[in-house]
Amino acid sequence: MEGDASALDRFARIANDTDLRDLIRQLLDKFPLSPKTVPLLSYRNVVAYTVDHAPPTLRADQCIVVRKPHPRGFLIVQAFTNAEGQLVRGRKGEVLGRRIVAKELDPELTELFGEKDLLVLR
Repeated sequence: MEGDASALDRFARIANDTDLRDLIRQLLDKFPLSPKTVPLLSYRNVVAYTVDHAPPTLRADQCIVVRKPHPRGFLIVQAFTNAEGQLVRGRKGEVLGRRIVAKELDPELTELFGEKDLLVLR
């Protein structure tokens, strides 16, 4: 758990926004505990998911993508937020997005993350 706290602090520093720490914590806590594992996650797949799954009737202004080390590769969390940075939720209050484990990331996605563990797709 202590490692999670330092990772959350690092995410918050990247965005220079203290509210981001709470947002990331919500993301990591609100998705299934046993995420699907894929051998390779590409930038193209991340963008396609964002386009194909953006909630049409809710105001989802951006999609955030969080990368976290995982024993089987990387835990990737994608979720939609509104312009104020609040998570977009479904009818039952569930966070809209996905949580998966990727054994590897393609070169383009790896380059986009660089030294950061957070991407914002608008």
